[in-house]
Amino acid sequence: MSMLFERFQSLTGRIRSSRRPIWLGCVVLSALAGCGSSDAAGKVTVYPVKGKILLPDGQPLTSGRVVFLPLGELMIESSGTIGADGAFSLSTGESGEGAPAGEFRVKITPNESKLAVAKPGSRSVNQRKLPFPPQYADEETSGLKVTVKPEPNDLPPIRLQKTSLRSVASVRFHN
Repeated sequence: MSMLFERFQSLTGRIRSSRRPIWLGCVVLSALAGCGSSDAAGKVTVYPVKGKILLPDGQPLTSGRVVFLPLGELMIESSGTIGADGAFSLSTGESGEGAPAGEFRVKITPNESKLAVAKPGSRSVNQRKLPFPPQYADEETSGLKVTVKPEPNDLPPIRLQKTSLRSVASVRFHN
C-alpha cells in the first residue's frame, strides 16, 4: 500500500510541477495588468470651467443643467447644475471638476421638478413648458458651441435667444 501511495505522490507532484509555469505566468500577467496608476489610464486632464446662462430678457436662468458634448474624438461629456443666479461650473464626474480642452456643443436640460405642465392641446415638447427657448434642449438645435482652453475658463455669459428651431444660428463662445 505504501508503494502505491508513493507512486501516487510522485504522479501528483509531476502534475503540480507542470502547472507551476502556468500558475506563475498568470501571477506575472496579473501583476503587470495592475501596474501603473489606474488614474493615469482612465483620467483626462480637465480645466475649470465657469459660466452663466441668461434668458432672452437678460434675466438668469434659475435652474436646470448645462451639458457640454464634445465635438472631437474625446468622448467625455461635462455638465453642471445651473444655480439661482444662472451660474454653473462643469464637472465630468469621473475625471474631476472642469472639462477637457476642446470644442463642445452645448445643450440645456430642465429640472424635472420645476417644469410646468402646459395646457392640454398646446404644441410643446412632452406637454411641458420649458423655462427657456426649446431649441436649447438639444445640442443639434441649440446652436451653442464653446471652446474650452487648457487653462481655467471663465466663460462670458451665454445669452439664450428667442428664435424658431428653423432659424437657429451657430453661436460661438470663446473666452
